[in-house]
Amino acid sequence: MKKEILLQTEFVNWFVETMRYPIPTAKSYCDYIAAADRCLDIYSNGDDEKINLFSVLRNAVSRGNSEDMIEIIDTATDELSRENIEVKLKKSLKYIQNWKSALYQYKEFLQNYIDDNSPVDPQKDEINEFENDVEIPISKKEKAFQDKYIKQIRNVFADDINYCYSKQDLFKKFHFRLITQDRYYDKIFYPINFISRFLYKKSERTFLDTWVTEMLNNVIVYVEDGNITLKQVTQLTIGNGDVQVELRNGEMKKVLTKTANNLQLEPLSVKKIKQITLDHDTSMYNIMLDNIQKLPTFQQITAELKKFHSGKMKPKEYKKEVGEALKNEFVEDINVENLKSEMKLISSLTKFQLMDSKENTKKGKN
Repeated sequence: MKKEILLQTEFVNWFVETMRYPIPTAKSYCDYIAAADRCLDIYSNGDDEKINLFSVLRNAVSRGNSEDMIEIIDTATDELSRENIEVKLKKSLKYIQNWKSALYQYKEFLQNYIDDNSPVDPQKDEINEFENDVEIPISKKEKAFQDKYIKQIRNVFADDINYCYSKQDLFKKFHFRLITQDRYYDKIFYPINFISRFLYKKSERTFLDTWVTEMLNNVIVYVEDGNITLKQVTQLTIGNGDVQVELRNGEMKKVLTKTANNLQLEPLSVKKIKQITLDHDTSMYNIMLDNIQKLPTFQQITAELKKFHSGKMKPKEYKKEVGEALKNEFVEDINVENLKSEMKLISSLTKFQLMDSKENTKKGKN
């Protein structure tokens, strides 16, 4: 009997109804996720059978903790991106890539699920879906449980083995960031989480995916002898603190990063892909404020979303209110074509560069 993944029925429904994939594909993705869990559980040599992907995810989801959920799945996909993973696991790279593709979709589903089902009050422990079958652990116990699982996965390999991310990995990881990183400015919001979910419901997934992909294709990557775009990259490798990209012709290039002043370049030195950010050459703040009169649909959405919250907008609270907003009748007044036109305007003014997260943080408002 096949082992079901956490929230399998809900995931299949979301994958079919929201993402518009056929049921056989949804079921295959469930199988891929379960296979990844079995493989990581076997090779991590953990001494506690209860500590697996779904048990730690259950704790994170039950508490409405999207940050922990993301860390858990990102750890799994990162470790499945280790150099020579196919030799270690005795599986083809194509099969392992299928596992990762399924986990990327699963992460997006769980993010939406948490937004829709977690209590608006982050101090409230009452969570309907899990209240009858999971005891909500105290924070320290939950963290220790999660940390033990992550340590088990990372112990699969020695720390000196490189991470090798395919083009598909890079685009999936960055795609998730671009459709979940909202901006809440006083005069106008950039509520991309709400917008992406709204477009999915309007059967506009193809538009959204293309919109994101075009921005990612144009991401500037600074290398030792100039700059290239992410579209030209076939693989990104992180090892010994260095970051390199492989081009279509097989040539390897060392990646550089601009510093906070956006003028100087230095070698990009990170240990994890999460330390590489998509930095706005022109801040999203300036793009939105400078073009506010050309963004009437964004202004309309901003005004409506503000009705769901009083006081200063806090990202965690806002994300939990998106689900309620999507059920409100005002969404029927949003002109989809006008929204798409405004999104195209924003993307035409947006230029990203790969940057060390430490330097990005020093830049300030983006």
